[in-house]
Order: sequence, then C-alpha cells, then structure tokens
Amino acid sequence: MGQPTHSEEMGSLLRELGDAIGELWTDRLVEKFPGNRYAETNREEVLAWTGRAIGVFSECLSSGSEHLLDTYIDDLVRTRSGLGFRIEEVVSALLLFREAALPVLVEKGGRSSDSVLLLMPGLDRLLRRVIGRFSRQFAEAMTRSLEEEKRRTSLLLEMAEAAGGSLDFTLVLERVAGGIASALGFPYCGILLVGDEMREFLLTAEVGRLPDKAEIRRVLNASIGSLESPLVAEALQRKEPACSDELSPGPVLEGRPIEALGVGAVCCLPILMAGRVLAIALAVHDERDGAGSPERMALAWGITNAVAPSVENARLYAESQRQLAESQSLQQVTAALLAKQELGEVLEIVCRETMQLSGAKGSAILLRNEDETMTVAFSLGVARQWGDRLLDMLPFPDRHPIPTELVLTGAGAAPDPDSRQDELHSALVFPLLVGGASIGALVLINKRGGFQERDLHILATFADQGAIAIEQARLIERHERLAVLEERQKIARELHDSVTQSLYGVTMFAEAASRLLAAGQTETAGTHLQDLRETALDALKQMRLLIHELRPSVLKEEGLIAALENRLLAVEGRAGVETVFVHSRVDRLPREVEEEIYSFARESLNNILKHAHASRVSMALRGVSGGVILDIVDDGVGFVVDEGKRAGGLGLVGMEERASRLGGSLTVQTGKGKGTRVTVEIPLPPEAEGDGEGEEPR
Repeated sequence: MGQPTHSEEMGSLLRELGDAIGELWTDRLVEKFPGNRYAETNREEVLAWTGRAIGVFSECLSSGSEHLLDTYIDDLVRTRSGLGFRIEEVVSALLLFREAALPVLVEKGGRSSDSVLLLMPGLDRLLRRVIGRFSRQFAEAMTRSLEEEKRRTSLLLEMAEAAGGSLDFTLVLERVAGGIASALGFPYCGILLVGDEMREFLLTAEVGRLPDKAEIRRVLNASIGSLESPLVAEALQRKEPACSDELSPGPVLEGRPIEALGVGAVCCLPILMAGRVLAIALAVHDERDGAGSPERMALAWGITNAVAPSVENARLYAESQRQLAESQSLQQVTAALLAKQELGEVLEIVCRETMQLSGAKGSAILLRNEDETMTVAFSLGVARQWGDRLLDMLPFPDRHPIPTELVLTGAGAAPDPDSRQDELHSALVFPLLVGGASIGALVLINKRGGFQERDLHILATFADQGAIAIEQARLIERHERLAVLEERQKIARELHDSVTQSLYGVTMFAEAASRLLAAGQTETAGTHLQDLRETALDALKQMRLLIHELRPSVLKEEGLIAALENRLLAVEGRAGVETVFVHSRVDRLPREVEEEIYSFARESLNNILKHAHASRVSMALRGVSGGVILDIVDDGVGFVVDEGKRAGGLGLVGMEERASRLGGSLTVQTGKGKGTRVTVEIPLPPEAEGDGEGEEPR
C-alpha cells in the first residue's frame, strides 16, 4: 500500500485526538460566544454534539467518502432550528472547529505547526462543504416555516372583513385611517405604529391632506415620542381617545403648541388589542373648532375597536412577509457564497438586499486594506454621491454596530425624508467580521424616521453572512490572480523552452547555409535552408499559440462557444490547419464547468499543434441528457496511449483527474498513424442543461 494522503492522515489524527479536540472546541464555544445558545445549553450535550461532528469529519477524511455528511447536516438543521439556534451561531461554531483543532494537533499529536498546516487543506475543504450545505438547507427550512406562517396569516385575514380583508398592511391601515377621518369629519388622519419598547410611534399610512403651510409634517415624519407628547401620553394612559381641546393650553406634540404647527385641532385614538397598544391614529383639522362632536368621536372610537383585530392580523402577516424577505435575502447571500460569484456581484447583492430590508435610501460597503486603511468598495442609492467622503463623515466599529443620528433640522426633530437627497441625516454602520476580525463595514444611510432597534437585529445577521460571502469572493479573486500569474510564468517557461530553442536553431541553420553557399556547396546549403524554413514555421506556430494565451479571456465575457471559435480561428486557422466546429445551442453553463471544458479543449489543441502534424481538426460540443460532451478529432500521426501517459508531455493524466473531479470521464482513441479522438463528458445540474438541438457548423 502507498503512503496515506494528507486527508487520510488528518482523519486518523482527528480520530486519535477527538476527545481532546472536543473538550477544547466546547470550551471555546462557551468562552467566545457568551450568551448564545451554546453557552445556555448543558455542557455534556454540547460535548456530545462536538464529538459527533469530529467523528463524521474523521470518517469522511479517512475514507474519502462523504456519505455521512447528508445525514449529519440533516440532523444539524433539524436539531439546531428546533432549539432556536440562529444560522450565524451554527456557522460560527463550525468555523471555530479549526481554531480548536489546530493547537491540539500540534501539542498532543507530536507534529510541528508546519507539518499540521500541510494536512489542513483537506479539512478546510470539508468544512466549507459542510457550512455551504448547512447554510443552504437551514435557509430553505426557514423559508418553508415562514411560508407556512404566511399561509396561516392569510387564512386569518380572509376571515377579517372590518378592513376589507386585504393582505396589504399599508392598505389596511389606510382604510382604517380613512374610516376614522370620515367618522370624525377631519380632512387628515395618519396611522403611527408603535416602535421599540413603546417609546415612539412611526408614521406608516395616511389619508387626506394637511394645511398647505402646516409644520406638522416634520413632526409626523419624525418618530413621535409618547412621553414628550402630552396628547399621546393622555391617550395611552387612559387607553381612550384624547383631543387637543380637552387639554389645558400648552404644547401638545413634541413640545410645540399646535398653533405653532399650523393646525387647529388634533385627536389621538389608540388602536388596542387585548389592552395592548398596536398603533395610534392621529387626526388633524385646520380649524380649532373643527374637533368632532361626542357622537362623531364615539363612532370613530367604535371603528377603531372594530378594526383592531384586522390591524393585528395584517401586522402579523406583514411581519411574516418581512421575515420571509429576510430569509430570502439571507439565502441570496448564501447562494452567492456557494456559487463563488465575483466580488463585485457579492457586494452588489449585499448592498441591494440590505437597502430593501431596512428601507434605507443608500448603502455602501467599505473594505479594509492591508495597510489598515478603508476603501469604499461598492455603493448604491444616495450613498454613491458621497463616495470616499463617507470615510471622514462616519465612525467605523470593530465589533458592534453604531447607529449614527445626524440631526440637521433643529433640536429633537428628525429631518423630512422628502428633503434634499444630498443631506446625510441618519446612518447605521455594521462591522463585517470574519473569524472575529474586522474586514470592513456595511453602511446604511437615510431611513425614513431613522433607524430602529429592530434594524440592528435584522441586519446584524445579514451583515455576518455578507461578511462571509465577501471574504470568500476576495479569496477567490486572490486565487484567480495567482492562477493568472502562474499561467504567465508557464508561458514564459514555454517561450524559453520552445520558441527560444527554435529561434536558436534558425540562427544555426542560417549560419551553416551561409558558409556552404560561400563555399559553393549549394545542394547542401539548400537542405539547411529547408530545415531553416521548417524550424521558423514551427517557431511561428509556437508564438501564435503563446500570443493567444496572453490575450484577455473571451471565455469570461462571451462564453464557451465564442472562446472555442476564437481559439480555432486565431491559432489553428493561422497555422494552416483546416478546422470544423459543430455545436448545439447550449446555454451559458456554470462558470467552473465552462472553464474546465475550455481547459480540456486548449490542452488537446496544443497537443495537436505541437505533436500531431495534423492538417485537419474537427471539434463538436453538444448537450446531452444530464450533461455536455466535447469531442475533438485530428488526422495527425497519433500515438500509443500508455506511452503518452508515461511520458507525461501530453498532460493526459491531469486531464483525466480533472474530468473525474467534475464527476465526468475522459476517453482517448488513437494509434500510431491513425489520428486521435479525445472525448470528455461532464455532468450538469438540471437547471444548467441546454436544449441540445440545432447544431451549427462553424
């Protein structure tokens, strides 16, 4: 038997040191995340969880099979969601495993730090797969649960007739406001929902008109504090309607007399459900004596009581919709992580989804550079117009979110959201943390009424997932840069090994021919000149191949078919090789699949150009049930497959390994003097399959 692989060796170490790693992992979970679900759970139970995880990881690494992962992840989703764990708690716990395992492997495994680090890539890949699958399944489970809640709420709303049975929360509130205004005979009524801990009310729906010169608009657009508003405080204390004409002279709203606000009368009606305040209705009249009669007030109060169940049902439905939107947004970020999207795409998703979730007018992501400075990496909405000025305008946290209320319109008043868009009046800044370290910040700007306590909870979870996706995209980007550098170094080596040698041969043949011609040996000189011509043509082929490799990738911008057509035209066509390309109408494939198929084609065509001496090459790309097939045939000299593999120069072993890694297969049919056919078949997920029809020769 051969030496064990790094993954097998790591699996053996995890099995041997599993108890010690489990103890340390459990301790770290409690110490690093105080107050979370792990810290609140019985230690023996957490120890059993960590022990099972280590056993699964060990078995997967040792056997090279992941058949245990599906069962483990299903159990993980079921048990943690059932116990009320949040997705970021479980993901953080899985990420902490590496931190717990490394010191035990070094101290008790009898290995040096460097030797242990050599064994880590297999474990890291396994952890990424576990986190990716868990995140996807957990988000899907949340979505199913929330959709079920949505259906239950919808059924309740269909039974409610007081507000028309609408599922649109704003529409329900507008109908309530309309009914109250009509009952009172007031030209305007707004519904303000209760904010965090009953400290304030936020305007959510309104009907009618306010006086043209009224200043009350700014008060309504701000959050009305119940304790600073005697009118509101009176209504809440009595849990009955209160009107401005019932109070002694003085300020009635946010410390300002109603006369100073440009209105004559204001009535406040609490909307109650089982004694709990759901919202308040604030009705406004231009004239002081416009307050409704006792009969009108009784009618309005009766309407308020009658529609309270509909308001509560609509609120519950809106809340389930909001939670569903949160889950779907979280799923988008997780999908970006799993799909290995480019950094710009991930940044756009995070900015767009956080704006939608929070109701902010702008968002931006700032990333920390290697020199600890910050750069605005992406921005949307009104945040775009400030650009790098955000770095000077806002504080940036390392651990906890910072709500920054920048009041520009006077003491105690929040700005009118309809005022100029270029004014920064409120911001919420979240640190983007990966492994406890800050990689940057997420900034939300200018929310109507300011940011609330609920925004912190909603967006903190999103920021955590966004940070993971951003860091993953940054790592992929760095990896791609290294891959480009490696490819260019490979081209430089080929330039030295092939083209330089060919040009040296051209020089030698030219010098020899010159000497022979001078000596009158024209026949021998002619032979050297023929050799010179063939060597120069070979060098020209090599140079065209290398120049093509150095060009910007058509594959990324235009897709696989365009890239293959471009290659045949730019290299084989100019080298005098007849080419035929036949392809079916295959849609754009997953990026990694297109890259691998193009790599197969390039490797095969390079072999043909360098070794086959072919005059004709045909290529076919077609979609089949469940996959895609690339077929390349040449009429060259052929070779013996076993000899080609042993020699290594054709790269056959590497091509077979890549095909196997993708779950596909590589077939080579050839023989000396018989030409060569190379066929690779790659399976695809159902959503990535093309229709496989309509072949077009090129």
